[in-house]
Amino acid sequence: MTSQIDTVRTKDATYAQLLIRTSMLFTGICGVVFECVLAGAATRLFGNSDVEWAKTLTFLFFGMGLATWGQRYYLRKTELSQAKFMNLIRAFITIEITLAVAGSIAVQVLFVGNAYIPEEIYLIRFLFTFGIGLLIGAEIPLAQRVNEYYAQLADNIADTNAWDYIGSGIGGWLFYSVLLYAFRFEQIGYVAGALNFVVAGMTFWFFMRQKMVERPLKLQLAFAIVTIILIGGYAAAPRIVYSLQQKFYSDPIVYIENTGKQIVAITKNKRSGHATLIYDTYFQQASQLNKGRYTDRMALYPTLLCNLYHQSIGVPESKLDVAIFGGGDGLVANVLTKVSFVNSITLVEYDPAVIRICSTQRDMLAWNDSVYHRAKNLHVLKSGVLFPGEPLPHVAELGRPGEFGYDSLQIALLPEKRVDYHGTDQQFRNPELIVVNHDANLFARDIKQKYDVIIMDYPDPRTLPLSILYTVESFHRVRRVLKKGGVIITQATSPLHSKDTFLCINNTMKAVGFKTIPLKAEVPSFTGGHWGWIIGHFYSDDLIAELLQKFDRLEQFPVATEYLQPANFQHDRYFTRQDLTADKYEGAVNTFSGLEIFEINEDKDVSWSILN
Repeated sequence: MTSQIDTVRTKDATYAQLLIRTSMLFTGICGVVFECVLAGAATRLFGNSDVEWAKTLTFLFFGMGLATWGQRYYLRKTELSQAKFMNLIRAFITIEITLAVAGSIAVQVLFVGNAYIPEEIYLIRFLFTFGIGLLIGAEIPLAQRVNEYYAQLADNIADTNAWDYIGSGIGGWLFYSVLLYAFRFEQIGYVAGALNFVVAGMTFWFFMRQKMVERPLKLQLAFAIVTIILIGGYAAAPRIVYSLQQKFYSDPIVYIENTGKQIVAITKNKRSGHATLIYDTYFQQASQLNKGRYTDRMALYPTLLCNLYHQSIGVPESKLDVAIFGGGDGLVANVLTKVSFVNSITLVEYDPAVIRICSTQRDMLAWNDSVYHRAKNLHVLKSGVLFPGEPLPHVAELGRPGEFGYDSLQIALLPEKRVDYHGTDQQFRNPELIVVNHDANLFARDIKQKYDVIIMDYPDPRTLPLSILYTVESFHRVRRVLKKGGVIITQATSPLHSKDTFLCINNTMKAVGFKTIPLKAEVPSFTGGHWGWIIGHFYSDDLIAELLQKFDRLEQFPVATEYLQPANFQHDRYFTRQDLTADKYEGAVNTFSGLEIFEINEDKDVSWSILN
């Protein structure tokens, strides 16, 4: 008995320690990837990334701690018999196989639960996260008890804890740098699970050679079954998730993609043929059903107001430089490219994939009138080319002509130099459309250019990160890049169904110094059918009254619109005193240090349309 263990200890000690170090490295990688996948799935299901990441880590670490504490009862004695040593080996292999399966199928189980038994989804999420934590927490104690036959205490700790921590760091880096972009989100768990499976296989093979694995046929059968599960699950995962996602949409999905930053879907109504663009799986961005009610207001109201200002100061021929923060669907940009007094459009979109999708997908091309293809001068910049305090740079592009999948889309391959596009170089003068793949909040902080009109087409502030886009600090950055006499507009959720959120955004803009014009209108496809915007400016009271009168006397817009007419502007500005009185959060201002909007959205007594 003892001689058998001693033989294993002395004969292959070097190989055993190499196996344990490699196993700990791999399990560290897998553990962190599983954490990220579970937290990412919870964020997609429940919407609040900060809270869901914290909950995931809480459940996971609690399970890990409980498993580590419980090993004292399973591994109480210092001296082990050969039978107990073999039990250790078998337990470690079993845990790795189980963890490979549990981590691989976690996303599908959560999505299936959310689709079919949503009332139990929180319990399913807890059980899966806690269970995976138990399995991860049991790995190191088992590995340490095996390794104590090959190494002294200090070396044992280095072989297990150190390599596990190193693997954790590598796993985190792999997740955000490689896995999110190389695999579909629902398949990432299978990649990590396969690595756990490799650890189980290496352990089985090594100790099988030493005749230290009991009942090997049962384990071999388990390996065969799990191999089928991992391969089949990996292949079927996209179709499973697709079919589950379809349950949440009233119209059939014609296109869906996990971009690494979000899930973008396009649906199409079979009867009417209108398309709908959806971000973050469930939140509608735009719909053809609205007939431009949303995008035409965002594009035309501020630009016309600013144009009337230029006429009032005696420069009617002045043309406007417009920035769009968000709006990668190209719908607002499409309207502006047809306005004769718009000089240039700078569109800042955080997710490059949105630009690609909306410049290649057939329904989007018909919807945005192929705006990215029509632009006379299209420059596409990646995020890494911005330099704080310097002019907007034009350097080597995303790629070559046809980068978006269409040879007809000409992307100029510009020389590697940074110039002000208002400079004398004809190649860079007054481009019709510039697309910058960058965080708009950081863009406004760093860029040198200033704009006559800034259109903030941001998503709803339904999470902590999105709430930051509507803070005093963010509006200060927008103000910094606004020209004298300039105008901004932001979408501001529903003044009917999320009134306190709408008024908080209004208060926040006022705190920065903007004078505001709240707007509201019916947008049929949006939650509740009612939406709001806020215009910000710095005109005197007399001047804005004059400009509004001129606007209201307009008979038509400078471009053809399907629904909107100038007369709508006066109607959209009508609010009663009660409309502008908060239900609960009177005078709330949103700041980095106190995200009031997030608190309001979490309060279901006053807000339901953003998070529900």
